[in-house]
Amino acid sequence: MNYTFYELAMLFFTYSFLAWLAETAVATVKVRNFRNRGFASGPFCFLYGFTGVILTVFLQELKGDVLFLFLGSMAVATAVEWFAGKTLERMKQKKWWDYSDKRWNFDGYICLQYSALWGLLGWNHKLQRWTFRFATKVSGHIEKRIGRSYPAILREKEETVKDQERCGFAQVFWLFLIGALVGDIVERIFCRVTSGIWMSRSSLVWGPFSVVWGLAIALVTVLLYKDRDKQEHYIFWVGVFLGGAYEYICSVFTEILFGKVFWDYSAMPFNLGGRINLLYCFFWGIAAVVWIKGIYPKAAWLIDIILKKTGWVLTGILVVFMAFNVFVSVLALVRYDTRADGKVAVYRWEQAMDEHFDDAKMERIYPNAIRQ
Repeated sequence: MNYTFYELAMLFFTYSFLAWLAETAVATVKVRNFRNRGFASGPFCFLYGFTGVILTVFLQELKGDVLFLFLGSMAVATAVEWFAGKTLERMKQKKWWDYSDKRWNFDGYICLQYSALWGLLGWNHKLQRWTFRFATKVSGHIEKRIGRSYPAILREKEETVKDQERCGFAQVFWLFLIGALVGDIVERIFCRVTSGIWMSRSSLVWGPFSVVWGLAIALVTVLLYKDRDKQEHYIFWVGVFLGGAYEYICSVFTEILFGKVFWDYSAMPFNLGGRINLLYCFFWGIAAVVWIKGIYPKAAWLIDIILKKTGWVLTGILVVFMAFNVFVSVLALVRYDTRADGKVAVYRWEQAMDEHFDDAKMERIYPNAIRQ
């Protein structure tokens, strides 16, 4: 099922509002006094809304398999909750929630009980259907009004339905995987040519995968594939601006989360805060043209063959591997940062990271990581 922007927006705010009702009710009952659990003073818990939209969009292909839908919802929502908690702590220097008093918790941000609850919520088809019907009614009314004023929008929607069907979860994941692998190889070769040394450019502790490149390839395909027939200069300039904005956001996010700068362009002309520079923005534009016009059609053909031959078997195995790889990499980077602060390993996961990913190994994997 394909969702319009208005349907997704309504799902986001509906999930956020329902979560606010539930969180506020539970907190109020516990302390016997009203507690507003929303963002600022509004009746919304946006983390739940964001997570609900992700589960609705990316896991709809698993609705026929109860076990995988439960496990997928549990894994995705737990990862979002942990990342959000760590990011907010880095920004505000305090925890916004703490599950340290609960059994089977990890770092105080996630615990088995609430992870299982996320799985059940993702599994609750009745809640999803009710929420979607409500969102459909409201968004349908909005679309009709906009359609009367801007009929070209409705024509564009009809023309892109076929393209959207090619961007399901499996296709996007394979695009991410291919982009991550190709990006790492390109950067290694670039470092060899420009500096004369082979340097690790991987984002993960296992395998030559650049997450920044992988996400960029997946996003540029989803955003620009419908414009593949437009002239190269259009795709180039869109790639320049989108690539620059994307790289800047990635730089800020990783610095906040891990306390390190993974690239610094301060010595290059026309840079912005050392996070992006004009030359590499042009490179993003060229990469967008090469990918959309030349490589993607062949990659899509290859992905279709892989999915037809292996179905969900190979994709499922690789999804689990990459999810675990990302998870361990994040733990290793977080511990790498706290170890630099002189903090002693207390939890078992911290001791495991010290044993398997000491400073020497982390410096080999992330040679450009600069502590802030």
